[in-house]
Amino acid sequence: MSKDTSDVKFRAYPQFNQPELAKIAHLRHRVNKLCLPYFDRKSGPDRLARAFVACRAIDVKELLESSEFYVRTRKRLRSKHMVDLCCGHGLTGLLFATEHCVETVTLVDRKKPDSFSVILEVFAELYPYVIPKIRYLEEDIDVVGEQLTPSSSILGLHACGGFTDRCIDIGLSLNAHSIALMPCCYQQATTRAPRVLRDVLGAEVAKDVHRTYRMEEAGYIVDWTGIPRAITPKNRILLATQRLT
Repeated sequence: MSKDTSDVKFRAYPQFNQPELAKIAHLRHRVNKLCLPYFDRKSGPDRLARAFVACRAIDVKELLESSEFYVRTRKRLRSKHMVDLCCGHGLTGLLFATEHCVETVTLVDRKKPDSFSVILEVFAELYPYVIPKIRYLEEDIDVVGEQLTPSSSILGLHACGGFTDRCIDIGLSLNAHSIALMPCCYQQATTRAPRVLRDVLGAEVAKDVHRTYRMEEAGYIVDWTGIPRAITPKNRILLATQRLT
């Protein structure tokens, strides 16, 4: 699964592989009526995007980011219990809740944004079976561990800086089924990779190598994949699954 993340194609929204659409994939403009021509397919992702037009609750970038992360991790990350740490608007966790094998999705962030309730209404309309699965905890992730189910799957989509490492801490403490992370804000990260790795590989790769070793040593197999760089240059996904014994 590991691959060069500098050349990854869109999968949830393949129409954005067209150069003229790829140019707008990073925009923080709300999905609105002007976006309707971009989402005219009959697919589930396009149907969801069209549902966001009326409520104007999410940016183009955030929709593409969460959706592309989901399609690349869903088969190996999904489990009965999912935890989306530093979840913000919660879209990524909600996408996993559409999987019938997923029984609960716990969303965690310090403060629930107003956009969450609007996004949840969209899911209630399109996927009503999702709603009973969802729990949103307004907590600091440093104190939330005891409220989470052991062997859950952990995801952290752009958990800033050292929060990515806290996501790993929580995943290991829960003996997580799997862990998927897309780090950002590397300059704020607490991970201290060996100097030679930072010098040769660069600080960002070195920190993710260090994180990879940490999860491998804890009994996981870690692969690297990514979402299209047109959405964000911080596009690397670390996907850890428990090693079969």
